[in-house]
Amino acid sequence: MSRCPVSRMTFRSNLPRKAARGSVALALMALAATGISAAGAQDAACDAASPCLPAPDKTNCAARPSLCGYPDETNTGPVKGTVLKRVPQDIASGEGWAWEPEMARLRITAPGVTLEAVEVRGQVVIDAPNATLRNSKVLACNVDAIVAVRAGRPADGYDADGARVENNLLGCDGPIDQRADRGVSDVYGEARRLVIRQNNIWNVSNGVTVEREGLVQGNFVHDLGHKPGDHHSGLSNHGGATDVVFDLNTVLLSQEGVSGPIVVYSDFAPARNVTISRNLVSGGSYCFYGGESGGFAPAAGSIRILSNRLSTMHGQKGNCGIYGQIAAFAPSSRDDWSGNVWDEDLRPMGPEKFRVHSTQGTSLPSDGN
Repeated sequence: MSRCPVSRMTFRSNLPRKAARGSVALALMALAATGISAAGAQDAACDAASPCLPAPDKTNCAARPSLCGYPDETNTGPVKGTVLKRVPQDIASGEGWAWEPEMARLRITAPGVTLEAVEVRGQVVIDAPNATLRNSKVLACNVDAIVAVRAGRPADGYDADGARVENNLLGCDGPIDQRADRGVSDVYGEARRLVIRQNNIWNVSNGVTVEREGLVQGNFVHDLGHKPGDHHSGLSNHGGATDVVFDLNTVLLSQEGVSGPIVVYSDFAPARNVTISRNLVSGGSYCFYGGESGGFAPAAGSIRILSNRLSTMHGQKGNCGIYGQIAAFAPSSRDDWSGNVWDEDLRPMGPEKFRVHSTQGTSLPSDGN
């Protein structure tokens, strides 16, 4: 069964699109202040004259996201023309990294390493600061994470702040019951300045998990692998963030047992400081979870859901998800929800459109359906 906690909406109207543009820009500026480059994040679709959406005049983008400027299989993964070297067959080590046959993994251990244009059949572990995995293909099944970023424990050798995972194919090429647990994982929940961009991620239980500080942008997450008892999500944060932005991703989930394409929970600390902007989403129990569920709920504020497209492609009864659009969300101001639209016709997605449910399945008061 999917996770279906209480959903709470406490205001009645959307902000104008100008406010949505400003909120997205502020979130990306905050990341830039931490040292994360958001180059390309504020593109022409976010200028003062147009709404903060890719292809603001196009509809039904979920059918072919790239035609509307969203990520799909055509514009994520290695740059066209990249020639991959197999690890360990063609190359087994390099400056600051090595294949570890006893663990069937590639491990980066030196600061500032850039590893690119490799094909790895096994896990990639990043343990050193400012390392980059780029333009590569990593296939790993039955692992906790295809790319494991380990930070926050330098005494143990786990110090991967500033890691970048960009333009990769990350998946499991085995059957779905051998899927990886995660595509990219902030293993200890302490990574700072993490950047996850333009990856194609599939056959995992959860696409990307970032807990403390990072930018997750331009990724295509799809075709998750399901095992009995799974509770999937596309992109996730579990509380206590300093600054996390999920921006301009495509997350289309048709599988059973899916919590939601983009979820924020208060599992390890009160949820806070997460911006969900300009994404194209469909599927799950609800398309978004807004931080008001988990052992450390209620959320601590600054959960913003701005200028996203919600598609009914994988929903039911005209919803983005099985039950509705958003669960467990209690915005502190109108700034926290604005500019969100239906993919099919660009109708504004206001709180009056939601029918929300408690964890017991009892309908809560709502202004509409």
